[in-house]
Amino acid sequence: MTISLVVPSVLTLYHGVVAQMEKVKHLRKLVVTVRDSLKQRFLGIFIRMHMAYSEDPEDTPFHNQVYVAASVLDPNLKLAWIDQDGIDDYNIDEKDEIIQEIRCE
Repeated sequence: MTISLVVPSVLTLYHGVVAQMEKVKHLRKLVVTVRDSLKQRFLGIFIRMHMAYSEDPEDTPFHNQVYVAASVLDPNLKLAWIDQDGIDDYNIDEKDEIIQEIRCE
């Protein structure tokens, strides 16, 4: 696994867990705990994708721009992971804003 797969993998895991929340009946607390743990451990990625907020984002884990940059610069990924898993739940204006931020970095 290379650094370019960190952001797409985390976002795919997160969306998979969120999708299971609606289907799970007996282990709902486990699914919620996994979702919250992913968000806490990879908070910097979620902040960069406008999926979370922090007062001091520089102190959050995985906030370094190298993770997003590596994903964008990987010739196999480019920006495809944004449309696929990254920010499906946001409107088109916010998607364009995030893509512009990534290009600026």
